[in-house]
Amino acid sequence: MSTTESQFVREAIERLFHQYANELYRFALHSFGDPSETKDAVQETFVRALGAWTSFRQGSSARTWLYQILRHYLYDLFRRRQVQRAFSFLTAGEPRQGCTFIDSTMELRDAIASLPVTYRQVLTLRFVQDLTVSEVADILGWSESKVRLTQHRATKKLRVLLDETESRNSKQQRKRGEAGGT
Repeated sequence: MSTTESQFVREAIERLFHQYANELYRFALHSFGDPSETKDAVQETFVRALGAWTSFRQGSSARTWLYQILRHYLYDLFRRRQVQRAFSFLTAGEPRQGCTFIDSTMELRDAIASLPVTYRQVLTLRFVQDLTVSEVADILGWSESKVRLTQHRATKKLRVLLDETESRNSKQQRKRGEAGGT
């Protein structure tokens, strides 16, 4: 690649960074939950995009291409974590209690985090990023019917998880009430 071509590619990636970095960050944050790892993932997406520029089909959607790069990077990371988890013992923390807005938000975030990765990705792209079913299908490399089915299953599972959390919190509040009354 000549110096002129190299400069053109760097400028194109920089323009894409300014246009899509925040959007990719939000997607990765909902997949990850950790802001520092999320920043690394977005940065790695653009590093990979720079290296893969020659494979980008001109006329294709740069947005979809960047989401696919990020998604592949996240899968790589999740696979590595699964291997690490297989060899380590982790203790689960107690679920958050209470009925304040902050607690409810944290319970929702915990419930979403407990969903399978594909469910989290579909929910994030559809409801946080506000993408169409067609755009989500392009990003994930799926059919539109698979996106709709996964969205349905994800929302159904999320409702079950939130109902379980609410039931658990209600029981704990009743126990506290009974303990305070005696």
